[in-house]
Amino acid sequence: MNIKIVFTLILFSCLRNLSAQEKVVAVSGKFMEQNSTLYISKEVQRVLFIKTKGHFVLPEYGFILMLTEEDAIKYERKYLVIIPSKHGYEFNDSKGKILNLKVCQLTPDNPFVYCIKNDIISNDINKEFFKITTIKDTIEYRQVKGNQHKLTYTKEWIENIDNPKEVVIKTSSRNCGITGKYLREFESKSVFYKKSISHLAKQQLHYVANLFREIDRDNWTKKQWQEWFENTINTELKTLKDCNSKNWNKPSYFNNNFRDPAKFNLNSSNNQILRIEVNPNYKKYQNKQILAFDLEQGKEFKRKFNPKNIPNGIKAIESNNDHLYLINKHFKWFHYKLNTATDNYDLVSKKDILPPKFTKNKKRPPIDQTYTNLTNMFFTFQTEDTKEIYIVSLKTKNGETTAIKSITELTKRVDIKYDKKNSSIARLNYGSNTSQYFITAFGSHTNYYIIKMNSDLNNISLSKVSSKIQDKFTAIQSSNLIQFINQDDDYYNSGKNPKINIWTYSLDLKKVNEQFIPVNHHYNKYSSIIVKNKNGFGIVSTHRTTYLYQITYREFDNNKKLINEKCVYSNLPIEEIDSTNNLQLEYLKKINSKMYLFFNDGKALRFSEF
Repeated sequence: MNIKIVFTLILFSCLRNLSAQEKVVAVSGKFMEQNSTLYISKEVQRVLFIKTKGHFVLPEYGFILMLTEEDAIKYERKYLVIIPSKHGYEFNDSKGKILNLKVCQLTPDNPFVYCIKNDIISNDINKEFFKITTIKDTIEYRQVKGNQHKLTYTKEWIENIDNPKEVVIKTSSRNCGITGKYLREFESKSVFYKKSISHLAKQQLHYVANLFREIDRDNWTKKQWQEWFENTINTELKTLKDCNSKNWNKPSYFNNNFRDPAKFNLNSSNNQILRIEVNPNYKKYQNKQILAFDLEQGKEFKRKFNPKNIPNGIKAIESNNDHLYLINKHFKWFHYKLNTATDNYDLVSKKDILPPKFTKNKKRPPIDQTYTNLTNMFFTFQTEDTKEIYIVSLKTKNGETTAIKSITELTKRVDIKYDKKNSSIARLNYGSNTSQYFITAFGSHTNYYIIKMNSDLNNISLSKVSSKIQDKFTAIQSSNLIQFINQDDDYYNSGKNPKINIWTYSLDLKKVNEQFIPVNHHYNKYSSIIVKNKNGFGIVSTHRTTYLYQITYREFDNNKKLINEKCVYSNLPIEEIDSTNNLQLEYLKKINSKMYLFFNDGKALRFSEF
């Protein structure tokens, strides 16, 4: 589960062979009764595998510890999270009681994530089993039963993966029957059978392979297992400093709940980045309706709208000097000016963008897609009754509506085939906003089209395109070409070969070629930003490595060759990743010679410079 409070994380785990240099600290507190657990991540479990050299009981849940008053002051928070050694069974009788725990740091990037040395791992088999066991020895089934949590003696099991020696396994057989209304056990007797140590080893290593996806459990030889094990337990875990030193020593996070939708924009006159809540009139946003970030100085400025004129449902923003221009879901254009004395954005003027025939119904169609710069604003919408798709163009600085045209009108001289009643707008992203031309895509079923036009919605270019255009493509316009790029990857399907698709067109939308670039990770295409960069393009994406949750930037030249790849940000996710605590990319912009990325890490808004 996700914890609503801000807490620190302590790992109390069954670790052995910890370095004597690791600092041990003491914490005291008692366990909470309700909302008291979280499901820890695979990444943490793998780190524990390294720390214990493959000999531990796999922790699954963490328990929230309410600190004593003294420790709450010491650690500057009220709650910690303890991850116990044996699934928390040892804590069942501890709720409400003050516990004193001695713990040590897990990784440098998690200064309050700790583990504890514990040599008592299991009361089952010990190392002598692998040395002296013969066919004359009898082993209880429970001692050697494969278990997804008990990853003990991994090294020893690997060494015996080809061991043909047999042992006698003892288990029990129970006969049951129904007496009246009850199921009763009538007889229990011991059962003996032979198993090779090789069979037992493969059974146990099956669960190690479940934790590490790179293992080929069916085909690896003993030597491959041994090489993997030595490489794994000697892994030097990367830190954020290793990933991006520029992001290490700067104040790069802002302590608010930033999970809700927001719009970003670069004010090119002062190189400040604005972040505006999509619905800034909500009371919970009163302290962060508008945030202005001066990244060069590392400063954050809180601003707000004049309470009398707060827009709602913001769809797009542009800013220049002290002026702010925006459109909202009610098809209204707004012009605000910053009052530097009050830090309020005061309303200068507002206009209805559409004539009444489009807005007379209470239920207005949603704005599907926007493309804006300081000269023009474009957006699309689709009527609910006729399913007609409209494109709107207006002047950014005065709100004057330049043109409103339907797809039917724009394509009346072209023979196109699509089912209007089942049509949709394929939402494109834009890798830059310097062009004064607008590109969008529409269609139905297998018949999709890309269309390009100027600010008067004239000078039309049209081309049929694959229905894959719906799959999160980014349009990048340059001086002589237009490229449509997407990251074709099923983030949750490791069997699919990830690649980058690039469709290249001339400026009049004649197809030049279609290419793809194979990539080396399963990046999350739903958490990626593609931007124009020099003569090529760049992609920033999230992905999960064996031990880290990471953001990576890749730069490609005009020949589609990878020329630069760098780690932008990384962390060790303590809790299993879901939609409330993932890395959520928000905004990427180049300022002078530096790239800045805004993203959410859980509920905290961060930026990274690279």
